[in-house]
Amino acid sequence: MERLIPHLNGAEREAADHHIINTTIPLVEESGNRSAVLGTCNFFEFGGRCFLVTANHTFEHFDPNRVGVPVREEDNRRIFRTLDGCRRFYWKDDALDVTALEISESPLLIALRRTYAVIGVESLARYGEPFDQYVIVGYTREASLGGAGDLWPRAVKVTSTQYEGKPPDDFRPGYEFLLEFAKDGWTADGSLVPSPKLQGMSGAAVWGVQTTAKRSGPLWTPHDAVRVVGVQTAYQPQSYVRCHDWSLLARLFEKIDPTLGAAIFAALEAT
Repeated sequence: MERLIPHLNGAEREAADHHIINTTIPLVEESGNRSAVLGTCNFFEFGGRCFLVTANHTFEHFDPNRVGVPVREEDNRRIFRTLDGCRRFYWKDDALDVTALEISESPLLIALRRTYAVIGVESLARYGEPFDQYVIVGYTREASLGGAGDLWPRAVKVTSTQYEGKPPDDFRPGYEFLLEFAKDGWTADGSLVPSPKLQGMSGAAVWGVQTTAKRSGPLWTPHDAVRVVGVQTAYQPQSYVRCHDWSLLARLFEKIDPTLGAAIFAALEAT
């Protein structure tokens, strides 16, 4: 809810916000004459292979013929394309709440590339230093626009810091981290309002904000300010947001393809 990245100037903050939102995708289920946001995912490309990464519990009752994502067609029409034909990867043994959907060459992939920006290994980092602030952007059911058959989700942004309270009894250090989720938060215009309900945000990428944004090349880019460090999986109102570390996703991708896993681990170790 707080304003993003206070040490950046206005143009840099806007570019970082735009970069985060452009990689974030709502998962929408249509059943009969009803539509609802199931969760949030982000668009990644590693080694020429494209994936949507989200929380595993989003697909507890997964029917790919009824779950889709909003995309733009060539004529700029907004439509929903379903996820049938995607291959799903997830943990079966540890019940860890992460999953990846591989998108093969298809009209869906073409539409995703047209509509959203992709995240590569260069945008990944470990949770912790050098980040002192974190941003989650997702699509909540409460903020969704439109009625049955005409749903168009709207993004919600939460800005937070490391949680300082007592963790839940089932918290697993090394797999997870917790972020503060206060009763109230600041909007972009400086107003203090109640924090939103986050149903539907599960699966959204957690972005770490660089303490000092340094240029990695001759020109500044949003990559110099924010990196993906985790996946949001749950929250406790007026308390904390629960997240899986991206090192856990690296292990998942190592099972998918050792080459992809090695590239992701190398990127995480470089931060």
